[in-house]
Amino acid sequence: MPVSIREQVLAAVCTAVGGTYALDTPDDDRDLPLTAVQEEPESAEANYSSSNITMPVVIARAEATTSRAANQMRIQCNAIHAALIAEMAASTALGNLVDSVFYTTGFIQAEAGKYCLAQTTFTIQYHTVLGDPFTIEEPED
Repeated sequence: MPVSIREQVLAAVCTAVGGTYALDTPDDDRDLPLTAVQEEPESAEANYSSSNITMPVVIARAEATTSRAANQMRIQCNAIHAALIAEMAASTALGNLVDSVFYTTGFIQAEAGKYCLAQTTFTIQYHTVLGDPFTIEEPED
């Protein structure tokens, strides 16, 4: 069975950030660190012979706190946030699958003595042959 471009994109994002798709929230901090990837509703537009797809992808990473001090937790959370953005920017996993990837929103959160969390949302744009989600439309020469 062929693999859709959409699935290839999500798998590439998981590879880029070392994440797991749609991971449940951990029950305790022994499950940390973890990185979860989940897409949000996508939109598509037809353009002659292609479908141009825009898919928001949410990436969340949680780590055990290294300090109970508020400033140190903020620093740790922001480091996680920055790492996610840098990992997506540096990734070669998305290769020729996508037209663009850009960071759109994010936030951080911490619970003293438990975890530091950063969540990012990226907008990923890609295209397929109109009516064929398994094939990337190649430009005509």
